Amino acid sequence: MLFRSDIDNFKKFNDLYGHQTGDQVLRIVSRVLKEQLRVNDVIGRLGGDEFCAYLPGLPSLGYLSSLCERLNSSVTEAAAAEGIPNPVTISIGATLLHSFDDFLTAYDRADRALYEAKANGRDGYVVKESPSGTEETDSSPSSPPEA
Repeated sequence: MLFRSDIDNFKKFNDLYGHQTGDQVLRIVSRVLKEQLRVNDVIGRLGGDEFCAYLPGLPSLGYLSSLCERLNSSVTEAAAAEGIPNPVTISIGATLLHSFDDFLTAYDRADRALYEAKANGRDGYVVKESPSGTEETDSSPSSPPEA
């Protein structure tokens, strides 16, 4: 599985609270990803508030959905525990990998899934199961999208 994530409304933290708070939010998200993912998973920061991870050999789609939900809640809880003044949420776009995938194809699917998660209101995830990207699992909040 490959996933992309970014911090929802990250610019707001830098604009309202300064770059020190923004940097603290980046450290929190990095720490949560490291704590929640397995030792053999590969995590990287793409730049800004964007992260990518390669998770080989996931046991099931249910495990993936549970992981995405856990990442969403863990980021929010960790940021609140560290006194971040506004809720911190992330959006996740993920894709299952197939033997015929190359990196760019899988990355593009995860990227499209991320944008769908953000369009669905943020603080959620979308998983593209098929190479065509037509089948998906979606979990997003019921609140309307933020402007």
